[in-house]
Amino acid sequence: MPTLDQLISSARAAVTTATNHVDDATATIDRVRNACLADGGRNPTNAESVAVRDAIAARDRATAEHTAATDHLNMLLSEQRDDQEAVHMSTIRPPGAPRPHYDTVVRTGAEPRTYGPGSGRSFLADAWNATTRGDSLAGEYLDRSQREARAAYEERAIATSGMAGLIIPQYLVEQSAVALRNGRPLCNAIKRLPLPDQGMSFIVPRGTTGASAAAQATENTAVSLTDEVWTNLTVPVCTVAGQSPVSRQALERGGEAVDAMITTDLTGAYAAAVDTYVINGSGGSGQPLGILNTAGIGAAVAYGAPITWALFNSKVAGQVTGVAAQGAGITAKALVMAPRR
Repeated sequence: MPTLDQLISSARAAVTTATNHVDDATATIDRVRNACLADGGRNPTNAESVAVRDAIAARDRATAEHTAATDHLNMLLSEQRDDQEAVHMSTIRPPGAPRPHYDTVVRTGAEPRTYGPGSGRSFLADAWNATTRGDSLAGEYLDRSQREARAAYEERAIATSGMAGLIIPQYLVEQSAVALRNGRPLCNAIKRLPLPDQGMSFIVPRGTTGASAAAQATENTAVSLTDEVWTNLTVPVCTVAGQSPVSRQALERGGEAVDAMITTDLTGAYAAAVDTYVINGSGGSGQPLGILNTAGIGAAVAYGAPITWALFNSKVAGQVTGVAAQGAGITAKALVMAPRR
């Protein structure tokens, strides 16, 4: 049984043959036409007319053969690409295996990720050596780690836009899930947009009065008219950061364990602080303006009577209705509660 490569080679030969037949038939037609033109535009002889008719019929057949051969070749090439993709994917993810982790996708060949359990290298130690000692090899490791992190940051809860300077290796960010902190469930549930490359504030146009639409009373009468009113909502860029002093001995002798302990705790603290500011930030002292401190936000006193589930549910239902009452198409998307609830 012929292999796929042999079938592709045969199909290419069929396309070439059909192309040659088309060219031969076209050459016969052109030769008769040129002969008639050279003789002052005479009509073709009977023999020439028969030759032209036969050439036209041959060209039509060859064109059909060329089309069929090309379609067959394209089908085989598509099958070959699918096979090659299947082979490639099998090196990344065997059939039936779960989706591969970021570190197995961004690597090339058998090259391991730069930093990770068992890598034998410490991210913090390399950062120390590159910045204070000018260690070029440590700098190369850091550069490669940055490329790996950027290839995966869009799928992470904490993106490169949330970190300044060196990007923390993503396996350390993953370990922050085990830290004893609240994390950032609200931030992860709401819409997030990329931070502009420059500036300490950005402006969002905000409509306060929208256009109107209504049925036209009769023909040739005025339609609904409302002047739109827009204001600028200026959002400041706030920095949330932390630092943890590390001894030189820990950097030089601690290895991977120091990376995991320090980065896990700092990342967890960062996530919890961001979520807290989004909920209850004062809008001053470098804090963003939180939801609960936004003017005009809907509020309800939960308990004016003994606490019952029925009363609690009625208050929640009332707030959901209040959100929907703000405008057509607006609906409550999430219910966020403190961990103790």
